[in-house]
Amino acid sequence: ISGRDQLVISGCDILAGYDPRNGKRLWSVKTTTTECVGTVVGEGDLDVVRCLKELRKLKYKYCVALEYEENPKNPLSDLELCLKSVRAAVKSLA
Repeated sequence: ISGRDQLVISGCDILAGYDPRNGKRLWSVKTTTTECVGTVVGEGDLDVVRCLKELRKLKYKYCVALEYEENPKNPLSDLELCLKSVRAAVKSLA
C-alpha cells in the first residue's frame, strides 16, 4: 500500500495495516462488521511465496497459523487446498 509492505488484518470491528518487520500498527479504520470473508490460501490475493520469503528474510522462527472457517460443517477439502498451496510455496523456496 502506497509503496510500503504491510500486513493487513480484518476483524473485531477494524481493518488495520501493520509493518511486517516490527508489528507496529500503521493505520486502522473502523468497519461495520466483526467478521470478514475468508479465502482459500492460494486462491485469493495473498502471494504465499512472497509472504514466506519476507518471513525468511526477517528470520522469523515462530508459528504461522492458517485459519479458514468459511465451510464449518465440512472444512477439510478447503483446508487441504490451503495446505497444498502452502506446501508448494515452501517447496519453491528450497
